[in-house]
Parts: sequence; C-alpha cells; structure tokens
Amino acid sequence: MQFLVSIIIPIYNTEAYLGKCLQGIVSQSYKNLEIILVNDGSTDHSTDICKEYASKDNRIKYLSQSNSGASTARNNGLDHARGDYVMFVDSDDWIDSNMVEELVEGIIKHKTSMVISQVPGDIVVPSDMTVEKFQALETILGGAWWGPVGKLFRKDLVDDIRFPKATISEDYVFMVHTVLKCESIYYDSRCFYHRETRTGSLSRMSLSKRKFEEYDNVSYVAQFIRENYPQYRKPAEARMAETSLKLLLAIHDNKGEDDFSSQQKRMIHSIHSNICRHMTNNCIHIKTRLLLLMSTTSLGSKLASRLYSRVSR
Repeated sequence: MQFLVSIIIPIYNTEAYLGKCLQGIVSQSYKNLEIILVNDGSTDHSTDICKEYASKDNRIKYLSQSNSGASTARNNGLDHARGDYVMFVDSDDWIDSNMVEELVEGIIKHKTSMVISQVPGDIVVPSDMTVEKFQALETILGGAWWGPVGKLFRKDLVDDIRFPKATISEDYVFMVHTVLKCESIYYDSRCFYHRETRTGSLSRMSLSKRKFEEYDNVSYVAQFIRENYPQYRKPAEARMAETSLKLLLAIHDNKGEDDFSSQQKRMIHSIHSNICRHMTNNCIHIKTRLLLLMSTTSLGSKLASRLYSRVSR
C-alpha cells in the first residue's frame, strides 16, 4: 500500500514559472499524490494555467482565495489536505521527478516522522543522519532547515500547527513547532529541490513596513523558547538580536528615519531591553555585540550603521 502524499503549492502571479513547477510535480515517479493548488488572488495568467492542469489530472485540487499571503495559502492547503504525508513546493520553483519517491523511501527506511533534504541557499549539512527533535531544534535555531520546502512530514504532526499570518520568517515559526512534535528526523544531504530567482519574491523585497514582520516572527520564537525550552534560549535570542540590528541598520542605510520612525523606536527598544542578555550571549559574534551596544540610542544606531557599512565594504 502506498501512502497518499499531499503537495501544497501556494500561487501568486508566477505565470512565467508555474508551468515548469507543475510539470515537475505531475511527472513524479511516485504517483499516489494529492496536488493542492492554492491561488492567492493572482492577477496574471496563473489562474488559467492552474485550471488547465486541473482539467487534465484528477489528482489536482484547485483552490482560490483573495490575496492574503503565502501563509494563508499554505494554511488553506493544510486545511484541505487528506494525505498521510505533506510537502510544500513554491510555485516559482521546481523539483526532480524522483523527489517524492526518495523522500517516502527515507521515511519508511529510517522510520522517522520527517525527512529533510538539502535545498539551495540553506546551510549545508554534509552527511546523511538521523537526529532527535532537540538536535533538529538546535539546527533550526542555528539558521538551517527553516523553510517548509524540501521536506516530507507526517500530516498528523501539523493538525494543530499553522503558519503565522506575517509572511517573512513565518517558516521559522512553523518549523520550530513542527520538529518539536517529531520523534526523530532523517536528513538526506541530496538536493532534489531547485529555486528560481525573481525580483518580486519576498526574499528580495526592498525595505518596507512589511519587512518588519520578520522581527515579529523571530521574537515570537525567542519568547516561546525562553518560556518552554530555556536551555536553547541563546541561539533563539541571538536570531532576534541579529534581526533587530539588521532592520535598524537597514533604516539608516535607506535614509528611512522619517518613514520608519516607529519601527526604528521599536528596534532600539528591543535591543536596549535585552542588551544584558545580548552582551553575555556567546551565540552572537563579538562584533555584532558591539554594534548592538552602540545601537541602544538613536545617535548610536546611526554611528553603528556607518561603522557597519565601512566594515562590510
């Protein structure tokens, strides 16, 4: 008996890439699939492409929603998924034709709750291994394995887990909660997943108020870890500190002090209120700790930005 695998694809204005993405999914060597397309209010020809594929393959379930963001689209897909296992693919990316088969074999062979494969741009973990949930948590807090793509996991793990609405580093929140539900996780160092780089993607978004959603998510994780797993608080707090500093320096680099005054005050307040923790956190590089110390005032943050710009050249 083959497991049913639900593949969830959130879609928003990716007509140039969507055909390649969907062709790679419908052509999988593993056939027992439920393919869930969630159209997040696309205004280009993505809708037509989705409907064309759905008309030709009865494994495809097409859902449409008003534009609400990738998190809501993924959550919508999870709400409708009937599979024993779930995986995510972004609509501007593509996967090898044997990806699902290889990950399912990994789940069965290693008797794990989740299989994680290498994805482009992630921190490279060089060798295959089985890890327990707290080892996986440490790896995620350390900066790897954040994204939901390139992974296959049991559907019942996420019956009560959803992506937060804020859609920058929302996958960090999702993955922290998901790995903590696992008994064990297998890491496959092979890469079956391929990314397309495009100017409109969230990762390439210029400074905007939406960018500060990243801080909302990493600070949530830091608070969650501090309250529930305090032995892992340092890497979680390091991620929060580095994010607040990065966003603060971005304001100055873009001369956005007037447009982002409330966000600037919020980042300075976050750094200032946690400065004692940051200064003793050996997960934060010493140079970053010095910049954080300088950034506890508006004037100091401007000087830190200038110093950082010179060091980075």
